[in-house]
Amino acid sequence: MRRDIYILLFVISVFAFGSVVLSQGNEGILYIKTSDMKDALLEGAEVFINEEYKGKTPLLLEDVAPGTYKIRITLSGYYDWERSVLIEADEVVKFTAKLRKRETKASLTILSDPLEAEVYINGELMGTTPLILSDLEPGTLKIKLVKDEYEYEGAIAVEAEAKTKVEFILGKKAPTKVTLTEEKVQPEEIRPSITKPIEGEMVYIPAGEFIMGSDKGDNDEKPQHTVYLDAFYIDKYEVTNAQYRTFMEAGGYDNRTFWTDEGWNFIKSNNITQPKFWRDKKFNQPNQPVVGVSWYEASAYARWAGKRLPTEAEWEKASRGTDGRNWPWGDEFISTYANTSGRDDGYMWPAEVGSYPQGESPYGVYDMAGNVWEWVADWYDSGYYSSSPSRNPEGPQYSEYKVRRGSSWDLGGATARCADRGFGPPNSRGFSIGFRCAKSK
Repeated sequence: MRRDIYILLFVISVFAFGSVVLSQGNEGILYIKTSDMKDALLEGAEVFINEEYKGKTPLLLEDVAPGTYKIRITLSGYYDWERSVLIEADEVVKFTAKLRKRETKASLTILSDPLEAEVYINGELMGTTPLILSDLEPGTLKIKLVKDEYEYEGAIAVEAEAKTKVEFILGKKAPTKVTLTEEKVQPEEIRPSITKPIEGEMVYIPAGEFIMGSDKGDNDEKPQHTVYLDAFYIDKYEVTNAQYRTFMEAGGYDNRTFWTDEGWNFIKSNNITQPKFWRDKKFNQPNQPVVGVSWYEASAYARWAGKRLPTEAEWEKASRGTDGRNWPWGDEFISTYANTSGRDDGYMWPAEVGSYPQGESPYGVYDMAGNVWEWVADWYDSGYYSSSPSRNPEGPQYSEYKVRRGSSWDLGGATARCADRGFGPPNSRGFSIGFRCAKSK
């Protein structure tokens, strides 16, 4: 009987309002649908809540205990969708997750020595080197390069969603292919590399008030409120692989001084001596932000560097300034100003830090929207803003999760808002999680 009442109220509320407070019971109801980016309904996507499989879309879940849940949705041929959803007592929550279709085309970049060689693909002249070819059908291609009396002829395989980069040395006799590297990226124009190593430059954030949170965002961003912070410094860029390597080479994983008790036990019991994706070429380039680090590792690095992790409030002020803007550059999302999901920004994996100067914050801090999530010092509490101090808040004393901010390369612009709050266990070491450091004045 109760189920019939819930479904009747749910149907009325979904079509009229999107959510409604029920008149009885203490649990909530969650209804999830999926569509593509053009709002065409998709069915059969698998739904995981806190990494536990719950069923396929469209999915109706009754008797959901109040709380914040991490929801992940997967469907073959589409990128995964993730976000956190707050379910309150006696509430029906309904939403449609928009899934982005995976690319099926391939991209090929061809270099040669000597340069300006004519390139033939399957017998068709495509141009001269250096040459970038996008939207290729996956498969094996016949390739021929010709420059005066020099030539090369052979075959190369290209994969969907891959950018294959090939360099050839041409010769009059027995030319050889010298290098072949592949990385999974969107078929976009190659961005210039930052050849100079990024230094540990910090930006000064003056003392004063700023607007924190959002009344229009997720429930854990409410209420919007004014916070006063003392002056501090924050890293201009996310900590890079090159910088983190220095910590490792200095014996950072073997020096108990830099670690919390929990962190030391975590790395020793799990035999951890480096970031999780340290040997993965998609994530280990010198000026890419280091990823695959737990909160414990980020905290240890900060101590070794004579710094600390920023508080959640410090991070948000450095990101949005004092005017309460939605993103570091203003109130409208611009996809080319940050490394988030999609093709416009030019990256499928983490970008070299500082790649988006248009997206810097009012104080000149880079990559605070997208690229990688950033660990901050605070424990997470979804209702913390309702009772947090108005001066130099440092978060609750303890909870199950640590806060991370800024979103990442694999999520959309909504989660890259300055006020958006992410969180996770302090021992999580995902490929989209990094950090930057702060320092008191």
